[in-house]
Amino acid sequence: MSRYVMKTDDGKELHYGFDMPLQEYFMQVFDDNGDPTENMDTRSEIFQFLDETGYKLPQNHIMALALDVPF
Repeated sequence: MSRYVMKTDDGKELHYGFDMPLQEYFMQVFDDNGDPTENMDTRSEIFQFLDETGYKLPQNHIMALALDVPF
């Protein structure tokens, strides 16, 4: 499983990656207290969330997600 953590300017943390055994992507959002606020497990949910919030993942992760390849 790949797992990446990105801190946002507004104090949140995005934990995201690809779970090889389950063959699915995931993203979890944690608030500034470390409490989970959102869970996403499909590419469309992740892209919609990124579009709505304006958060930017590294370009190579966006491309892998768009092409449906593990990263």
